[in-house]
Amino acid sequence: MADRITPDWIALDWGTSNLRGWAMRGSEVLATAQSSDGMGTLERQDFAPALARLVAAWEVDEGTPIIACGMVGARQGWVEAPYRRVPATPLGGEMAIIREGGFSVGVVPGLRQDNPADVM
Repeated sequence: MADRITPDWIALDWGTSNLRGWAMRGSEVLATAQSSDGMGTLERQDFAPALARLVAAWEVDEGTPIIACGMVGARQGWVEAPYRRVPATPLGGEMAIIREGGFSVGVVPGLRQDNPADVM
């Protein structure tokens, strides 16, 4: 049996239709995972189980930092991470934090501009 991967931290891109994850050691990608558990297919109580399924092959505990971006931070996502107006300074500690299902996930806010109106 192969050794389980033990990431230092996990990066997530959680969009409307897909969830993608990267097991990381510093800036090195150890492994990747993907599922169709996008935000658009989940109810509020389904996010932690979807994350657990995604990282099941990795050695992850409550102390493993997880950083997420994408629609997971939308008003209808797991936790709202309000948009930051541009120009913006580097992120610092402005993530929305959710602790659930044995995970602590920092959700990075998106960016918005007023003229012309757009979000990212």
